[in-house]
Parts: sequence; C-alpha cells; structure tokens
Amino acid sequence: RGEIILATLALMDALRDVGAAQKRWGQRFDAEQGAWPAELWSWVANFWGVLAALLNDFEKAASYFTQSYECALETGQVRRAIGSALRVGATFAKLNDFHGALDWMQRGLALARQSGWSGSTGYALTQTSDILRRLDQLEQANLYLQEALSCLQPISASRQYAVALQQLAELELERGEFTLAL
Repeated sequence: RGEIILATLALMDALRDVGAAQKRWGQRFDAEQGAWPAELWSWVANFWGVLAALLNDFEKAASYFTQSYECALETGQVRRAIGSALRVGATFAKLNDFHGALDWMQRGLALARQSGWSGSTGYALTQTSDILRRLDQLEQANLYLQEALSCLQPISASRQYAVALQQLAELELERGEFTLAL
C-alpha cells in the first residue's frame, strides 16, 4: 500500500512538473514490469504512461496504459482498469486513431457499466461520446451524453459534470445548433 501511495504521489508530481517528476521518481520506479507485482505495476505503469503522454510519446504512453489496464483487471482493481482503458483510448485519440480510441473507450465503458458506479459510468460515457463525435456518429454521441448527464446529475457541481456539459456544447456546434451550444 505504501508503494501505491508513492506511485500516486509520483503521478501528481508528473502533472505539476514532468521533468522534476522524472528525475525524482524515475529511479525509484523502474520502468520494467518484471520488477513489480501486478497489483503495484498497474499504478507504476500508470505513472510511466502519464509521464510519456506529457512528453508527447503517445505510443509509449499507450503501451504503459495498456499494461496498467491488464494488471488492474488481473488483480481486481476495477476502478483502475476503467481509468486505464479510458487513458488508452485518449492516447489513441492523440494519435488520430479514433477507431482504436473507440474500442478502448468502449472497454472502459463496459467495465464502468458492470460496476454500477454512476460517476465512473458517467465519465466513461462522456469520454466515449467525444470519440463518437469525432467519428461523426453524432446521434450516438448525443445519446451517450444524455445518459452521462443523467448518471452525473447527483454530482452536478463536479468537474465531471462540467466536462459532460462542455462535450454537449461541442456536439451541438458540430450539429449546427449554435443557440443550444451557447
């Protein structure tokens, strides 16, 4: 548990200052999976994936996020698996591989739906709808966003709810519904 906390701190540091985090934590957390048990590697790989993404090395980021996802599934860390699947999808989107992104988003969404956690489900629906919008599947994207807003309604003061509203505005712009977007 202590190592997981340290991996989480490393991730937070990476979000603040990628270079400093790499110096501080790079030696602490070996980038090779063999050095860590699967339950911890899901967290360490997530750190390395975020680090790679912030350094615009999206292929490496996707590899680490995929490893995080697989280890999280293997060890029963459902919330970590959901987040990792969505990160793989977001990374594929950065590479303009929207079909690959959709596949990963749908994996994360399926896990979120199975979990019954409305916050996770709402977030996964929001992320998936963005990819659907980019694939010009606007009606399906709208259905996902409406469901996301319903799931997230109990936490309507949250960042997740605001992101869903932003995605809805983006979708309405795509559909030419400028007044609704506003």
